[in-house]
Amino acid sequence: MKFGLDLRLNLPYNIYLFSGVIAGDCYSKEGKPDWNNLRFGIGTGVGVSTPIGPVKLLWGRANDDKERFYLSAGYDF
Repeated sequence: MKFGLDLRLNLPYNIYLFSGVIAGDCYSKEGKPDWNNLRFGIGTGVGVSTPIGPVKLLWGRANDDKERFYLSAGYDF
């Protein structure tokens, strides 16, 4: 289960800036979602649209203060 809200600012040359918040949880197929165990995070990054999909460099911070940089290529699914 995952949900969030993103803001995106389109720039020239297929480049864009984005920022957002996300919340989610993992649970077993037999289990039920536990709304008290949701993890929250914030993030920001820069991306470029290419013929084979977006390429993004992101920074994110979770609610447990862990920070990470990510490089992403392709569409999310």
